Amino acid sequence: MNEAARVVRHDRRRRTNRSPHLPTAQPEFRRIVNDIADIKSGELKPGDKLPSTSQLAEMYGVSNNTAYRALAILHDRELIIGQQGRGTYVADRSTA
Repeated sequence: MNEAARVVRHDRRRRTNRSPHLPTAQPEFRRIVNDIADIKSGELKPGDKLPSTSQLAEMYGVSNNTAYRALAILHDRELIIGQQGRGTYVADRSTA
């Protein structure tokens, strides 16, 4: 291997070896989750209806899949409940 090829190969290896401590942007679904998870602040009360998936997507400028992922996380945390054909509502935490 000639010297130039060795330098390029070494340089490539250095670029792909990234530090795990570099700051990264917060995923968009996390922003939605964090905003809605403020249920504990009292801004949203149990039984309050949340915007639909497509409305959330439009409000946050994200895809429907991203908004759906955020709602799925909130549902897994038992912060919201979905009612088929009626919508998504803030869960009553006293019964959860």
